[in-house]
Amino acid sequence: MKPSLRDCYFQILDIREAFTCICELYHVTNIHYLVEFSFNIVVEKKEKDRVNAGKLLGYLLKNETLPRKEFLNGVEAVLEFAEDLLIDIPQFWGYFGAMIAIVFVERFLDLKFIQDSSAILRANQLEGKYCSGILTEMGKLDASVTIELWRQSGLTLSDFNLDANDPKLEFLSKPLVNGVKTDHVVKTPEEVYMEKLDETLSKHDVNSIFSFVEEKFGANLDNNNLRLLVSRVTLACVDSNKSDHVLNEQRLLNFGVKVMKKFLDSETEAESNRKQLQALFSLQV
Repeated sequence: MKPSLRDCYFQILDIREAFTCICELYHVTNIHYLVEFSFNIVVEKKEKDRVNAGKLLGYLLKNETLPRKEFLNGVEAVLEFAEDLLIDIPQFWGYFGAMIAIVFVERFLDLKFIQDSSAILRANQLEGKYCSGILTEMGKLDASVTIELWRQSGLTLSDFNLDANDPKLEFLSKPLVNGVKTDHVVKTPEEVYMEKLDETLSKHDVNSIFSFVEEKFGANLDNNNLRLLVSRVTLACVDSNKSDHVLNEQRLLNFGVKVMKKFLDSETEAESNRKQLQALFSLQV
C-alpha cells in the first residue's frame, strides 16, 4: 500500500515523498483543496506541525505546483467558514496564521496576497484579525524580515481596519536590524540559478545546457529541478512579443526535445515514469 500524504509528510516529514503523493492525488484544477486538507490535519496540533504544513505549501508555491491563484482559492475556502470555526477554535486566527506565515517570510508570496485574500472577510469586518494573525506569526519566525516586507508592500494597518497602536503589531514600527534597506531585495539561490539557466537556454545550444545542468546537479535531477528545467526549456522554445506567444516548432525539435530527452531518459522503467510524471505536471502548470 502506498503511503498517504498524512503518513509521508505530516508524520515523517518526507517532503519528496509528499510531493510524489500530491502529484498522484492532485491536479492544477483541484490542488487548492490541499490548503484546506492541510489545515484540517494540523489545526489543533502543535505549532511546529502548523509551521511544517506551511513549509510544504511554500515548497509547492516555489516550484509552481501550487499556483498563486489556486493557493488563493484554497485560503478563501478556509476563510469562508472563519466565523463558524471561531466558535470551536477560538485561536483560529493564530493557528491559520502560523500555517501560512512562512510562505511570506520565505518570500514565496508578497504581502499583497494578504489584502487580496482578505476580501472575503470584509463584509463581517474580520480582515483585521486575519492580517494580525499572519503578521504576528511572521514576527515570531523573523521579525526583521517581516518589518522589511511590510514596508516594501506599501500596505498600512488601516487598510485592514487595524489600530496603529495594536501592541501585537508594534514591532512593525521598529527600525530594521543592521540597517537593512526596505527597497533592497536579496535574490535567493533559486532565483540566481533560474536567471543563469535562462541565460544559458537563450543561446539555444544543446551542449551548453548539458554542461550547465550536469555541472550543477549531475546526471540525475530531483523532482523540483526536473520540473523547473522542463518549464524553462519549453519557454525558451516560445517566441513572445507584447501581444502574442508562438511556439517555435523548429526550435522545439532541434533544441527543446533534445534537452528534455537527455534528462528524461532513464535505465529503469520506474525512474523513467517518475521523470515523465514530473515533466507532464510541469507542462500542465
